Formats: sequence, C-alpha cells, structure tokens
Amino acid sequence: MGSEGKRLGSEGKRLGSEGKRLGSKVKRLGSKVKRLGSEVKRLGSEGKRLGSEGKRLGSEVKRLGSEGKRLGSEVKRLESEVKRLGSKVKRLRSEGKRLGSEGKRLGSKVKRLGSEVKRLGSEGKRLGSEGKRLGAEVKRLGSELKRLGSELKRLRSEVK
Repeated sequence: MGSEGKRLGSEGKRLGSEGKRLGSKVKRLGSKVKRLGSEVKRLGSEGKRLGSEGKRLGSEVKRLGSEGKRLGSEVKRLESEVKRLGSKVKRLRSEGKRLGSEGKRLGSKVKRLGSEVKRLGSEGKRLGSEGKRLGAEVKRLGSELKRLGSELKRLRSEVK
C-alpha cells in the first residue's frame, strides 16, 4: 500500500496543482465574465440609447417624409402653374404678333392716308387760289354787270 499511497499522493498533488491551476483559470474567467457583464450592461445602455435615437430619427424621417410629400404636391402645383403661364405667354406672344401685323398694316394705311391728305391739301390750296381768282372775276363781272345795268338804264331812258 505504500506505493499505492505514494501514487495517490502524487495523484493528489497533481490534482491539487490542477485544481489550483483550474481555480486560477476560474478566477480569471470570473473576472473576464465580470468585465463582459459590465460590457454587456454598457452595451445594453448604449442599445437603449440608440433605440431611443432610432425612434427619434424614425419620427424625424416620418416628419420629413410628410414634408417631402407636401413639397412634392407644391412642386406639382407650381409645375402646373408654370405650364398654365407658359400657355398664356404663348397665346399673348401670338396675339402680339397679330397686333404687330395689324399695326404694320395700319401704319401703311396711315402713311397712304397721309399722302392722300397731303395731296388733298395741295388740291385744296389750288382750289382756294382758284376760288380767290374766281372771286376776283365775280367781283369784276359784278362791277361790269353794274356798269352794264347803268348803261341799260341810261339807254332805256333815252329810248323813251
């Protein structure tokens, strides 16, 4: 039994060393588990904070989505207004061209009428001179008629 005791003693010693080594390892693992627990706790808090931040950002995204939708409607409305105004400008441009042509036509007519007025003015001036000349002729003939009337009166009184 001596050798068995020796063997058991050695085995006990070896198991003691192994137990000591495993105890140290367990102690190190316990410290590591404790550190990991703290890290998990810290990460849990960080996760909670990030969850709140995510929720806040989700609300912001939702708000921005609504704002984007509103702005999209506004853009559509403005595009429609631009299209309407574009049509109006096109119509006014066409009307302007038409009025320009009409103005050009009337300008030619006014020019022609101006020439006609000038011609009629010259004709009026000529007729005025002719009227003046005829007035003088009428006056001369009136005097001649008066003279002839007096002559006739004198001759009648002689015939009687």
